[in-house]
Amino acid sequence: MAQQNAIRYHSGFSPVDILLDGGLKRGFVLELSGPPGTCKESLALGMVQAFAKNNQNVLFVGDAPAPSSPRQYSDMILFMTLHTLPDLMVFLHKLPWYLDEHPRVVVTTQLSTKLLNVDGSPATFDTGARAIMMPQPCTS
Repeated sequence: MAQQNAIRYHSGFSPVDILLDGGLKRGFVLELSGPPGTCKESLALGMVQAFAKNNQNVLFVGDAPAPSSPRQYSDMILFMTLHTLPDLMVFLHKLPWYLDEHPRVVVTTQLSTKLLNVDGSPATFDTGARAIMMPQPCTS
């Protein structure tokens, strides 16, 4: 019963809200995934702006510099950049305490991990010497 009564936030995109039965539910996770070039980040940024317009605080987590946002929403949106897997693990560990006092919506983008051999060539989980987070380009 509690899940049916969960507060929903409109994403700013009617087709997405229809798929989500009225919008994003508080306390739930929505993963936007797809191949490079499908502009998942553009959709996420549109959602961030829709939430900010409705006076909802947003934490946007990525591995690239913070995207620009309209000045009138700057106090509603906090951008956090993570570059390494340990950064991500620390962030996820501290997230429950942060959410107790801050945003209602958390957006993460492009947090995929690329494994590399010592010489910098692509690797697998078995051969990799290090892991880095790499942004994927998105064209509009």
